[in-house]
Amino acid sequence: MTWITRYKNFIDDDIRQAQFFMLCRQSGIILSSIVIARFLPVESVGTIEMLMLCGYLMTFFWSDALLRGYLANNEILKEKYFTSSFLWLYFLFGLAAMFLLLAGRSILVPLFTSRPQLEGMAIFTLYQAFIIPVWVAPLIGVHKGQNVVLASFYVLIGPAFACWSGFSGLPGIQGAFIGLFCYALVGFVWTISKTQFIPKLRLLYIIRIIWPSTWPLILYAVSTGLARSFDAWLVARNFDIGSFAIFRYGQRNFRLWLHCLQA
Repeated sequence: MTWITRYKNFIDDDIRQAQFFMLCRQSGIILSSIVIARFLPVESVGTIEMLMLCGYLMTFFWSDALLRGYLANNEILKEKYFTSSFLWLYFLFGLAAMFLLLAGRSILVPLFTSRPQLEGMAIFTLYQAFIIPVWVAPLIGVHKGQNVVLASFYVLIGPAFACWSGFSGLPGIQGAFIGLFCYALVGFVWTISKTQFIPKLRLLYIIRIIWPSTWPLILYAVSTGLARSFDAWLVARNFDIGSFAIFRYGQRNFRLWLHCLQA
């Protein structure tokens, strides 16, 4: 079997495409973490990790559950109309979660991290809101075939290149998040351009369809997500910000991260 035949088989296999995209997405996070660790001091890396923790705590309980609830009803919602509407629904949920984090930062940031405030909060919430729909687009069928391959390489190379470009223009946390925001915005615009224009999204209708299979998943996500984030929350509240950065990088069980962080 030639590589052309294998590539064609890959393009026709939705499951393998989704797996390849997720692999590239996680690899892209690894590469961007290495770039951040090489360009920033440990305290700044700790601030970024605390922001990521805040973003996770605001999204973990609904993001995966909502996606699984949609996929569980894929036979009902398989038309492009519903795919486009669900992507906008996902984006609006993320936007609302990040707005709540930003508006309630005087309460939520001390609760999550025991810090009065975190540098770069505003630009981080924008990045998070726009990147969430990009991460799920291939999984719900917005990108298909060749576009999944392009999207996979985008999330593989994009975060590290965005961080490097941001540091080149504006050193520090702000530079990193400006680069990441531009990366997320470009990905979001590209993703939306692949969807069908819907004058009336009927978001409440979609919620009613997927809710019976979504709410048990939300309860499950809350139980597992809180257990997974408890250690990070405990370290953030009881140790300095540099120790939190080392803990988060060490938590990923990848020595190259720690080597870059401590170099």
